[in-house]
Amino acid sequence: MARTPALIIAVKEPRNPGEYCFAQHLLLLAENMCDTDKASCKLGRSGAEIPYPLLVATILYASTRGDEVEGWIRVQGEQQALAALQTVLRREKGLAFQVVTETKHSLLVKTLMPLGKWCGGCKFCPHIDTMPNTMPVSIIVTSRYIVFSLIASRPQVLKQMEDLGFRVLDTLPVSEYEDPLTSKQEVALVLAYLYGYYAHPRRTSIRELASKLGMSGSALAELLRKAELKVIKNYVVGNLVHHIYITIRNRDRPD
Repeated sequence: MARTPALIIAVKEPRNPGEYCFAQHLLLLAENMCDTDKASCKLGRSGAEIPYPLLVATILYASTRGDEVEGWIRVQGEQQALAALQTVLRREKGLAFQVVTETKHSLLVKTLMPLGKWCGGCKFCPHIDTMPNTMPVSIIVTSRYIVFSLIASRPQVLKQMEDLGFRVLDTLPVSEYEDPLTSKQEVALVLAYLYGYYAHPRRTSIRELASKLGMSGSALAELLRKAELKVIKNYVVGNLVHHIYITIRNRDRPD
């Protein structure tokens, strides 16, 4: 790792239940109640099936309140697994929870529990035990692994992550993640959204929108394409990094 700040993507796969974080414990119990322990997605009739977890939890926020921890967790997955998770939450002792929002494929859950229960067998919780010289970007949990993204300002963070049992998957210059839109890209993207260019069905065409903005259709299309690329890249690295890990793991797995 260079001495310049870097985005680190690391994974931890607990070897025994005693090393599981509390969110993993809940997901594992819920998945064990389902008819299957795996799911897959196929894009197109002839495409290969891509495996993915039944449940994926994103730790959005956690904060101590005396000897308790309030945590906000977004869980996505199959309907059967989400229903099982709610059953698990109701049965779990020492846990207070509220389902804040619920959709067909996701739950937003607020939890309150003793600090010792939240941390469980973890040696390190990025929200509770902030590592010096780092800023968490995302913490994504499945029943089998945790994928953790953070921005590090010092090279020794890599060694600290490895000492905590994480395997570093990749390091990227922060500039590749923190690449904000230009003012023109922001305005073009917002106006395209407000005028219905991204609606389904579309309420305006690229030519009509360009005419309103006083520019050519080709110039607007290029401006939007560059803005969309930045938005998608930031979303994938910040919210879908577990799919990157799944792809790497399957690619490296021997036939």
